[in-house]
Amino acid sequence: MAASPHPEAGGWIRDVQNWIGAGAYSPLGASHAAEQWLGMFVEAANDACREAHNYLDAVADLEADPRSRAGPVRRGSSADRLLSLLAARPILSVDSAAAIERSTVATGQAVNQLTESGILTLRSLGKKWYRIFEAPDVTRLITRLDRELSIQGAP
Repeated sequence: MAASPHPEAGGWIRDVQNWIGAGAYSPLGASHAAEQWLGMFVEAANDACREAHNYLDAVADLEADPRSRAGPVRRGSSADRLLSLLAARPILSVDSAAAIERSTVATGQAVNQLTESGILTLRSLGKKWYRIFEAPDVTRLITRLDRELSIQGAP
């Protein structure tokens, strides 16, 4: 079994394996089928931890790149806060971006700055007064992850 990317999970997995194989008696009455099922469950949990770890690394890399492309961004500014929000909200409007707790004007300026630097892309809904923006790098990452996980889960 591969090493777990999460240290506590690795110890837990070893504990479960030792418990299942320990002695002739276990509280589960560990039959061969139960042992196989538990082994499969533990392996799937380990795979999920690894995938989550890889995804978090990719998100951290993704967050670092736009900061370099955005040009000088003052710490704590609207643009700085908006950059931190993009991994969680890759599609947004100026109103929904107000979660950064700045004025609508400051948020709009940050959205415009990130659009000009290519971090956000305008996705029109056909209404001139309601603009929707996308962080295409983030949506590509989410799409890639979804495809990888669906391929792994295919029978």
